[in-house]
Amino acid sequence: MKRYSTIFLSSIFFIIIGCTSYKPFSNVKEKKKASKNIRNTFKLTNDEFKLIKSEDSILYEISESMTKKVKFQTTNRRIDSFINGNYSKRELIFILNVDQLKGNGEFDFDYTNQFDGRRLNFKTIEEYKKFMNKLDSSFTKKVKVKVDSLKNK
Repeated sequence: MKRYSTIFLSSIFFIIIGCTSYKPFSNVKEKKKASKNIRNTFKLTNDEFKLIKSEDSILYEISESMTKKVKFQTTNRRIDSFINGNYSKRELIFILNVDQLKGNGEFDFDYTNQFDGRRLNFKTIEEYKKFMNKLDSSFTKKVKVKVDSLKNK
């Protein structure tokens, strides 16, 4: 009897550990709503949708892109690249995060292999944020204003 309870508890433990996801939805209803919205918006075939739906993290990031109003063409291009095998799961999640950070900005960051060693390469979102902060600060010029309070007008 003790052996069966140990096996049962260990199987429950492995099921709980195996069901974790990258950024889970808050509930199943929210996940279903996002799935339906993604399928209707991007006009995906059954096989394409199954590929995306099988990964909670991808589904979540696409729904976040839609929520943050990233351009449809940009997100659609990212999804097509993933389906065609140009992006791995990690690359797709990363580039969707980058698109969400830049919003509708003019800086187009395309994560492709066509540039070999001459392209920007970030491993984490924090590295990207750090780079963008340095880039922004290099374009801003600090102006010092001296105010002479002793001088009468």
